[in-house]
Amino acid sequence: MPKGETATIADDSDPGKSKSCQEDPSLAPPPRDPPHPSPPLPAVALADLEKDLSCPVCFQTLRDPFLTACGHSFCYSCVSTHLNGRNSCPCCSSYLTTKLMYPNVLLGKVVRELQTLKSLTRGSPTENLRVALQHGAHDMSLKEIDFLLNLLSDRKMKSQHREAEENMDYLLEFFHELKRRKQLELDKVKEDMRALKNDLLSLRQERSQLQQQKKSYLTAFSGAKMSASSTSSGISQNSVAKLLQPTPKRRKAMVLIEQYDLFREIYIDEIRRCQSRGSYGSGLDTFRSVVSGFCRYRYDFSMYLKAFQELTMLQKTTCIIGNSIRSLDFDPGDEFFVTASVSGYLRVFEFPKAVRWSLVVWNPSLELQTGKKLSCVSWDKFSKSCVATSDYDGIIKIWDISACQNTVNYDEHERRIWSVDFSPMEPSRLVSGGDDGKVKLWSKELKTSVLTVEVKANICSVTFNPISSNLVGAGSADHCIYYYDLRQTKCPLHLFKGHEKAVSYVKFTPSNEMVSASTDGTLRLWSLESWNTVSILQVYRGHTNEKNFVGLSVTSDYIACGSETNEVYVYHKVSPVMFQGIPKPALSHLFARKDAADDDTRPFVSAVCWRRSDSHTMLAASSQGEIRALMLAS
Repeated sequence: MPKGETATIADDSDPGKSKSCQEDPSLAPPPRDPPHPSPPLPAVALADLEKDLSCPVCFQTLRDPFLTACGHSFCYSCVSTHLNGRNSCPCCSSYLTTKLMYPNVLLGKVVRELQTLKSLTRGSPTENLRVALQHGAHDMSLKEIDFLLNLLSDRKMKSQHREAEENMDYLLEFFHELKRRKQLELDKVKEDMRALKNDLLSLRQERSQLQQQKKSYLTAFSGAKMSASSTSSGISQNSVAKLLQPTPKRRKAMVLIEQYDLFREIYIDEIRRCQSRGSYGSGLDTFRSVVSGFCRYRYDFSMYLKAFQELTMLQKTTCIIGNSIRSLDFDPGDEFFVTASVSGYLRVFEFPKAVRWSLVVWNPSLELQTGKKLSCVSWDKFSKSCVATSDYDGIIKIWDISACQNTVNYDEHERRIWSVDFSPMEPSRLVSGGDDGKVKLWSKELKTSVLTVEVKANICSVTFNPISSNLVGAGSADHCIYYYDLRQTKCPLHLFKGHEKAVSYVKFTPSNEMVSASTDGTLRLWSLESWNTVSILQVYRGHTNEKNFVGLSVTSDYIACGSETNEVYVYHKVSPVMFQGIPKPALSHLFARKDAADDDTRPFVSAVCWRRSDSHTMLAASSQGEIRALMLAS
C-alpha cells in the first residue's frame, strides 16, 4: 500500500489520540447500540454486488484477492499466471510484477461475507433463520430473544389451527363423498330391487301360464280331474316329495345355488346394462339364455365335464411333422370340408360319410398335391367347386374341385401369405394378407388385385365382416387389429389395441361383434355396435398359445380355439364359468397326450371350424395331421 495510507491506519490505531477524550467525558462519543444482524439483501442487489466483486481475468468471484500498485484487484492465481508471460496489469497495462502486489485483506473479508449471504439466500427460510441465530445469537438482547419467542409461538399456534382446519375439511369432504357414493349404491339397489320384482312377476306369470297349459293338456289327453286341495294349494304333497328328491333337475338347481355369487354378478351386470338402455325385459332374456346354456351342456365348475362327444377320427397320420394341417373349411352346404396342410396337400372329405363311419379311418374324396407349403384355405361361400389357397411363397391359387385343377394364380404378395378369405356377401371377392404388410382385395374375374392396403406390419389374419363385403378385419404382428372400409383405405376405421403379442386370428360373429386370438394366450371379444363406442367386452383365458397358429372359429354363442397342449377349447360368449373374474373355457377335448422333449415337436391343435348349419358340431385338426369331428353333447 502507499505510505500515506499506511500512516493513516497507524494514526487511527494510536491510543494516544483518544487520551483527551478519556479525560473529558463530554467529548466522548455516545455509546453504540449492540450490532444487529443485517437484513438479507435483495436478489438483484446481491447479484450486482457479486458482479462488482468478480475478477477481471476469470470473471468469477474473487478468490484470495490481491491489490496491485495501480489499484486493481485480481485473484492471486489469475494475476500470477498472467505475469508469467508479461509484466503488465491485465486491466490498464501498467508495469507490474509480483513484488508490486499486496494481499487485500479487507476485500477478502467482504468476499467471505458475500459467500455467506449467498448461502443464506439459497436455503429455506427456516434454514436461513437457524444460520442467522447461530452466527448472531451472541449479539442479541433479551428483549429481541423474547420477541422472537413470541413470534414463533404465535406462528406455531396459527399453524396448528390451520392444520386442524385442513384436516377437518378433508374429513368433511371424505364423508360427503362417502355419503354420495352410498346414496348411489342405495339408488342402484333400489333399481335392482325394482327390476328383480318385475322379473319375478314375469317368471311367476310365465310359470302360471305353463301350469295352466299343463292342466289343459292333462285334462284333454288323460281325462284326469284336479282335486280341490291340489287346486287351492297349487302343489300337492306328492309334488313336494318329488321336489325333495335329488333329480337331475334338482341337482342342476343346486349347482346354480352353490354358484350364487357368480350368477348374481352376471344377473346384476345385465340389469345395469338394461337400465342404461331404459329397458328391463331383455336382461331377463339374456340371463335366461346363460342359465339355459349352463344346464343344457352340463357345465361343472369344479372340473371340466367331457361334454364333447367324439363323432369320428377322420384321419390319423402319426409322427409326420410335415403333414401338419394348417386350415379347415366347410363348403356352402356343409356336406364337404377341405383341409390344407404344410406338406402341400389339399384334401376334400365328405362329412356325412365321415360321421357315419365313425370308427373307420376314412380316405379323402379328393386329394391334390399343390407343391407348396399351404398356410390357409377358404371355400367360396357361393360355389361348391371353388376353393382358394395361400402358401408360403406368397401365391394365391383358385381351385376347381370338380375338375381337380388349378384355374387362377395370383402372385403379387412379396412374402409369405398367412390368410385368405372369400366374401360372404359378394361372390367374386376375396381378400388376403401376409408378411409383406399388405392386405389385397381380389376379384375372380380379374387377373390382378383390385386394391392394396399398406398396413406396414406383418398380417397374420384377414377376414370379411359377414354383414358387408366392404368391411375387413386384419390381425397383425404389431399386437393390433386393423378394421378397414375398403371404400376408404387411407386410414383404418378403427385400430383395436389390447393384445400383448401378435394377433393370429380375427373372426366376426353374426351379432356384429369381433373375436381376436393372440399368442399372448388370450381371446378378446370386441363390440362393433357403434363407431364411437367400440369397446372390449370380454377377455378369455384358459388355453395355451405362445407361438403357434392354433385356429379360431366362432358361432353366435360359442368360441372355439386350439391349444398348444393338444386340446380343443370352447368358450361361451357370455360365460358363467369364471375364475377370479376371468372367463374360463366351458368345455375342452384332449387329443392324445404325447410329451416331447422339444417344444417344436410337441403336437398341438392347429385348426378348428364350426359347422354352419349345425352350430354344435365342429372339426378340429392337429399338427400331426389328425382330424376329429366333435359335437357338443346335450
